[in-house]
Amino acid sequence: MNNQKKKFKQPSITSFFSQPTKKTRNNNSVTTKTKQPPQNKSKRAPNSKNTRKRKMNEITTSQELKQKQKQKEKEKNKKNKQKLSTTSKKLIEKFTDSNQEESPTRRKELLLKTFTPKKQKPLRKRILEEKSRTPLLLQSTKNTSRSKSKYTKLEMQYLEFRDKYPGMVLFVQSGYRYLLFDHDAVVVSKILNIQAYKSNNLLNCCIPVQRIYVHIQRVVEQGYKVGVIKQVESAAEHEFSDNKGKLIKRDLTEVYTKATFDQQDLTNTTQPNSQQINSYLTCIIENEMNSKEVSIVSVDTRTVEVLYDHFVKDLSLSKLEKNLTLTQPKEFFLPSKGALSKETEGIIKIVSSRYQSRIERNKNKLESTFYEKQFNNFLQSQPEKLKKHISTLPNGVKSAIAYLYVYLIQFNLESVFKTPGNYCSFGEKQKSNKLDYLFLNSSAALNLNLVDAPTNYSSLFDILNHTKSSFGMRKLRNWVCSPLSNYNLIQLRLNAVDELIENQPLTKKIEQTFNPKLPDLDRILAKIKFERCSSKEFVLICNALKKIIKLFLCNELKNNNSKLISSYINTTENLLPFIEFCLRPINVSFALKNEKQNLFDLNNQNESYDFSDEESEGKEENGKNGGNTSDEMEIESSDHNNGKKDQAKSKLNFSKLLNFKKKVKKIKNDLENHLTFVRKKLGISHLEYVTVSEIPYLIQIPNTKKAIFRKIPKNWVQISKIKNFTRYHSPTIIEKIKYLNLYNSKFLDEVNNQWVILQRIFSKKFEKIKKIIQNCAEIDSLYSLAKFSSQPGFMKPEFVKPVENDNGNENKNKNKKGNGNGNGNGNEDEDEDEDEDEDEDGEAVGQILEITGGRHPILETTISPFIPNDVFLSSKERNILLLSGPNMSGKSTLSRTIALIVLLAHLGCYCPVEKIKLSVFDAIYTRMGASDDIIHGRSTFMRELEETSVIISQATPKSLILIDELGRGTSSVDATAISSSVLEYFLENKSLTIFSTHLYSLIEQFKNIKHVLPSYMSFTEIERDNIILLYKLIVGICPSSFGINVARMCGIEKNIIERASQISNEFEKDRMIKFNHNTQKNANEKEKKSNEKKTLTENEKRNQLFQEKFPNFEKIFKNLNYENGTQGLLQWYSKMLEIITKQK
Repeated sequence: MNNQKKKFKQPSITSFFSQPTKKTRNNNSVTTKTKQPPQNKSKRAPNSKNTRKRKMNEITTSQELKQKQKQKEKEKNKKNKQKLSTTSKKLIEKFTDSNQEESPTRRKELLLKTFTPKKQKPLRKRILEEKSRTPLLLQSTKNTSRSKSKYTKLEMQYLEFRDKYPGMVLFVQSGYRYLLFDHDAVVVSKILNIQAYKSNNLLNCCIPVQRIYVHIQRVVEQGYKVGVIKQVESAAEHEFSDNKGKLIKRDLTEVYTKATFDQQDLTNTTQPNSQQINSYLTCIIENEMNSKEVSIVSVDTRTVEVLYDHFVKDLSLSKLEKNLTLTQPKEFFLPSKGALSKETEGIIKIVSSRYQSRIERNKNKLESTFYEKQFNNFLQSQPEKLKKHISTLPNGVKSAIAYLYVYLIQFNLESVFKTPGNYCSFGEKQKSNKLDYLFLNSSAALNLNLVDAPTNYSSLFDILNHTKSSFGMRKLRNWVCSPLSNYNLIQLRLNAVDELIENQPLTKKIEQTFNPKLPDLDRILAKIKFERCSSKEFVLICNALKKIIKLFLCNELKNNNSKLISSYINTTENLLPFIEFCLRPINVSFALKNEKQNLFDLNNQNESYDFSDEESEGKEENGKNGGNTSDEMEIESSDHNNGKKDQAKSKLNFSKLLNFKKKVKKIKNDLENHLTFVRKKLGISHLEYVTVSEIPYLIQIPNTKKAIFRKIPKNWVQISKIKNFTRYHSPTIIEKIKYLNLYNSKFLDEVNNQWVILQRIFSKKFEKIKKIIQNCAEIDSLYSLAKFSSQPGFMKPEFVKPVENDNGNENKNKNKKGNGNGNGNGNEDEDEDEDEDEDEDGEAVGQILEITGGRHPILETTISPFIPNDVFLSSKERNILLLSGPNMSGKSTLSRTIALIVLLAHLGCYCPVEKIKLSVFDAIYTRMGASDDIIHGRSTFMRELEETSVIISQATPKSLILIDELGRGTSSVDATAISSSVLEYFLENKSLTIFSTHLYSLIEQFKNIKHVLPSYMSFTEIERDNIILLYKLIVGICPSSFGINVARMCGIEKNIIERASQISNEFEKDRMIKFNHNTQKNANEKEKKSNEKKTLTENEKRNQLFQEKFPNFEKIFKNLNYENGTQGLLQWYSKMLEIITKQK
């Protein structure tokens, strides 16, 4: 029995709370209930009712205890929160007292964020605010001034760079990796999805050197400005420098933004998207004296292109919006806030949000004279050809170029302004009288989906794009944005397209040359211009140019029947030997691997690299003179840093490389001799050097041979030890490796210097090579147009040849403003009379547009079959198509179809029609859609009228105008009045116009006018307000818009639709009654007017007779007219005539 007894252990507090037990309450005391042995189920337990009651009481008591515990926990949490809030306030007070010097307000925010989290700003806005404060991890209550005890040397160096270059995300090189510190680490870790870790005092994250530009591109695309801080000296040079024992020298060597990043791998042959082919940096400046004058300059540093324009703003800023829409700038550099008007700022906000553009402003608030002085200093050292070209530009364009020149100095890209051939006007018009480009307003560029389209839809550029190269795609996009408006140029392009369709051997030759492996030559050439090209890219562009030159010299290209294609041969004669010459000193196999150690072929150093350039700046350089050495190549270059021309000749000189190579070879021979000495000393005949973990010249000794370790000198340094081997460096090897690394680093530096010189040599032919690439791009674009035109159902457009002096007449018509009085010479009046006679005889130039079976070129690819339509317009007969029809019947689609067909014809491309005959247009204007402009405070109706007023002020008789439902933002009465007046203007102007409307009073007003063709989109009516749309254009007037049918299609409830139809019937009856009443009233008024005219004419005749027979009564007439009015005079007059007739 004693053995069965167990000692009672008093439970501890922890065990009491951790191991819950069942409790019972008897006589206000808590006792633990022990488990009873199992009872026999067959026998019934006594007092079963009492046990049930006891169990129920236990359950209720346990529930009460749980509820009480929960309440206690809630109270504890509240107390803890109160304690945290009080402690945070105390910490803030202490913190602000001890740290008043270093941004106390910011510190308050940081401490509050640690205890009470708040919504943070976006990273892009927050980074600039957080640059001024101290690092993230130094949030102590003590003084946080920078001291050596808290920061490492590298951290101190970073903080100095951060203060020197604010607003940048800094990548700091440290050996084989790049480090980011503090807030930069936070930003980059979130963008790249990598971990930011604590190291010493600052947050860190690291990136390997090999992937630096891939990661920089991702950071730049988010809108940040990135600075790359590289090690200026290598570790080997640091050991022999005076800075030994200190930190390695670093400096900011590269700066990148969204528009200036040019370190993509251009050897990748995949074609970019249509939105990635250009990267424009745009500057907009307004005249300080007259804010209506706007100058815009866009620079694409990837293709070395400078676009400029100067114009006067209209009400809707259509030209500015159009230029920005077509270029899609990735970055804006603007003057300080307040320098631009609110309207211009609003357009910039809209475009930047649409294309996610980065905006940077002139924060220094320097005057424009500062930038102009800097740019003038740059121009002083440039050739006269560039000075003359820039002197012809408007002053606003010059100042914008000056702004961008100073801004691009930090990126080392200012040399984009050094070549006159880089400058190109935005303009659609040349300086001559003839129009060379078709003008498109901003609404046309957006509504016709030229280069941009909604998601899951194609643009016109997308369906036209069959190019094989990136530069061809870029050229085709420029063509789509600026179609031709010159009859001769259009015919040249159409003939070239015909030649490529018919001449299959030529097209196959082009397909073989422009294969998918062809790199982006435009951008590689730009990198060579900026001296940033890799060796692989250099070899690729040289090989590609050799293929292109052979294409230009082939018989298929020489024997073609197109004048446009034949003109491309003239620019490729003497460049093949130059390209082969540039490739001569390069080891191609190592260059394709980007191995700079073996980039130049130094084994053939006796080979002559001289070359004579007879066309560089009008000077001849004889490369074969005896004065030149055998291993140098001479050029004239300009200093890249300060822009001043270097009068001395830069030479591709391999003498230093050969000297370093000899020294390296000597050191390697010394190391081999030292190896023979070590073999003898250790007694190992087969001993060889080993390289482990990139540590060369290791003496590796097996651990099993213990006798050898006794022979190892004490001054040898053990590098590593593993299970089987131990590795050493002798003092001789250590010393030799130092010099070996030094000469290798100097060798690489010299290779880089010679590589820069070789790029400068290649840049001497920049303009000629650029011309070849442009010609290649045009051939590729012509091939794309031919590929698109060769589809079934496409026909060649037939253009009406304009009569001579056509443009002169057009300018006269455009400048006329309804003033019939001619100022000046009588010759001008005679010319106008001759023009009018030509109109009557049918010989004058009249606009014609005849389309048979026209189809929408974009929708045809997705909707099959697409219903074709016919359109016939002429300025002599009917120049206005007044279009009506049910809702969703295809009115807007028909308008866009006509505009796109006309645009394709002006591109020199076949059109999706059965037949087309048209005149050359000078512009396409569209007024479509309805939306307000909250930024500028303009309502929907105001935007409509502003765009319409611009069209009225700019349209000529040679323009094509598309207006869709003008006046939808106001009442039907005002809409009818404005629409009728606009139609009357276009009737007088004789512009070909397609006017869509639902205003049936307007249609009734113009249905009987000679030059208006009322038409509608056909349908079949099943029952009242239930129709089937046929999408076919028919001449006539549509009885209704059938809006209730659209409500039924949208799924609105039946009772609402039925009620709407009842109201519509009532309105229709009232309208018909009013219409009949008004027509009857108008007819009666016309009859009255005609009768009055008849009576007046009869009275005038009688008056003449009376005055002839009774001239003395003239004074009496005047008196009676004055006293009794005209009615009394007429009554008296008629009585007198009756008397006279009776007497007769």
